[in-house]
Amino acid sequence: MFIDTRANVTADTMFVHLTSAKMSIDSIFKINDCRTEDEVRDAICNAAYTAGLDYFHYMGDFYLDRHNRIRKMLTNFPKEWIERYAACEYEKVDPALEHAFSHVTPLIWSNFCIRNEPSEQQRYLNDARQHGIGNGISFPIQTRNGDNAILSFANTASRSNTDDILLGTLAGGSLAATFVHDSMRRIVDKERNVLQAPLTHRELECLRWIAIGKSNWEIAMIFGMTEHGVVYYVRKLLWKLGANSRHQAVDRATACGLL
Repeated sequence: MFIDTRANVTADTMFVHLTSAKMSIDSIFKINDCRTEDEVRDAICNAAYTAGLDYFHYMGDFYLDRHNRIRKMLTNFPKEWIERYAACEYEKVDPALEHAFSHVTPLIWSNFCIRNEPSEQQRYLNDARQHGIGNGISFPIQTRNGDNAILSFANTASRSNTDDILLGTLAGGSLAATFVHDSMRRIVDKERNVLQAPLTHRELECLRWIAIGKSNWEIAMIFGMTEHGVVYYVRKLLWKLGANSRHQAVDRATACGLL
């Protein structure tokens, strides 16, 4: 669903806006090079600035496995609005979030779309404007492994040229959203794969044999020790890698650069 900000936007007008997008390509590609959350935050801020946008807000739910997930948020929205959003539980009525979890197309939120929203969502959007958040655009991100995320850009409520800027951000914003989430996923995976303790030489050697499919008995023959001794090393390296299985241990070790 794409909610247009003006009823009289024609296809030709839309083409002009899309081909004159202001979000710098260089600033977008720099997002993909980020290695920390602070770097991602600064890169999004820079991309927004090149497009003439004041605010950005990223929220991502990352699935670690079938039962666990974590949430990451990067934003430069005013602190007062972030606190107000949480206190009023606006997540339950936020039309941008509702859209992001069921669509993959961008959503422009403006004075035009406020009139077409349910009363609770109207109150939410009006409250946002009272806290200085003007018109904006949101880009949903949905991945194959179940991640759901959203990257939004907005201007202050006092800006009068926001609608033109938002239309010009459609193409660049979608690419930026993809790069932001990919960078954040790498960061989440790296944080998750931090070792509980360094592997010993013997544990690392054992891990390498596991990675090529050797059984405990086969590793015991290679090491010249009992199978019970190999089981001890396997249990230790599983704990250090935070893994529940040999296969998961190999995946974690690969992510950590050990294999």
